Amino acid sequence: LVDTTPTQPQQKSEEQKLKNYIDKAKLLGFLVKEIPTECGHNCILTSKSDNQHIIYIPDNVIILNTDVNIDENKDENILTFTKHIRDLHGTIKIIGGHKLQDTRFMFCKCKAQSLDLSSFDTSNIIRMNNMFKWCEAQFIDLSSFDTHNVTNMHGMFCGCKAQSLDLSSFDISNVVNITKMLR
Repeated sequence: LVDTTPTQPQQKSEEQKLKNYIDKAKLLGFLVKEIPTECGHNCILTSKSDNQHIIYIPDNVIILNTDVNIDENKDENILTFTKHIRDLHGTIKIIGGHKLQDTRFMFCKCKAQSLDLSSFDTSNIIRMNNMFKWCEAQFIDLSSFDTHNVTNMHGMFCGCKAQSLDLSSFDISNVVNITKMLR
């Protein structure tokens, strides 16, 4: 579903790229839904079935959720992006995200069994705090995570139910807050 049209000297606008992505998804029989984000631009959720989902994060999205402090007893419905994806089951694949800077609470209480993040561009993310907080996914592919710009990983995997986490490729040289990361 990723647009592989060669780039011309005059690049397509983000709106045109998004329209092309949506048109291709619909043509392939995917259900398409827009997911709002805190920065006012939408991500696109495409689903082929109840158990296979792709979320495209366009270049105009820089932050997903409000800067809030969520605990187990608070209603996380205030999370702009997360409240729209947390009840998805099966596999969620994330693509795009080139200009994304903030993934706080992205998968908070997510019920998916598997997160395929192998095509998720994390190279510009600064804040990953609480990203997988109370996430129920048994498998999380972190093999392509670029964390060299991340400064905050507080509570990143707090309460996460993944069977194993391979963090060997994580560059934490710029992280200033790593408290409760694996609690």
